[in-house]
Amino acid sequence: MPANYLRRAKQLGGSPEAATNNFQPTSRRNLFENFSVFRGTKIQEETMRTVTSISVSLLLAVAASGATAQQLPAEGKFSISYTLTNSSPVKPISIGKDKEFTVSSSMMTGMNDAGSGLLHNMTGRCLSAVVTDKAAKTIEGHGYCTYADADGDQVFEKTDYNQPSGPTILIQGQWIGGTGKFTGLEGTFEIHHSPLKAAVDGTVQGVGKKIGTYKIKTM
Repeated sequence: MPANYLRRAKQLGGSPEAATNNFQPTSRRNLFENFSVFRGTKIQEETMRTVTSISVSLLLAVAASGATAQQLPAEGKFSISYTLTNSSPVKPISIGKDKEFTVSSSMMTGMNDAGSGLLHNMTGRCLSAVVTDKAAKTIEGHGYCTYADADGDQVFEKTDYNQPSGPTILIQGQWIGGTGKFTGLEGTFEIHHSPLKAAVDGTVQGVGKKIGTYKIKTM
């Protein structure tokens, strides 16, 4: 019991005991009211934190969705690096004196040198037919490739070459269409392909670049 409260009680003609009895209930009530206010404030703070967390999560989800749905510019230039792996090369057959024919199925990975855009982080598969003339020291090939992005949209590519055998193959490439965001894709480009020494015997590996322009033709 505070001394000033007792003095005030005596001045009003009350006893210290009565003053004490009157003080305690009021103090308990004030304590309960203060606790209730404190508890309400804490609940409000927790609620605001929860709402803020949910809002941030929704914003991040919307941003990610927007990035995925981003469309390519209608046209542009590109430089694309790629890797090629054929884990089960087919044994060639003879088609004449010093001539061999073979087919191949290769797994591809494309990376746009700009860090985004056409064929960036896209995987694909190429099928091609190749004729090798050992006497003339030439190699000729024709094929098609299909790439797909994370959304499942596809890019279609055609390849052709006929040149002297050497460490690098210069291939003429052509975009011949696509699906989704790549619908109407067209354009021509050069492919500079370099075969590599395979890490595992009995496999084929290579790297290269695709350099050229593209245009998405609206229907």
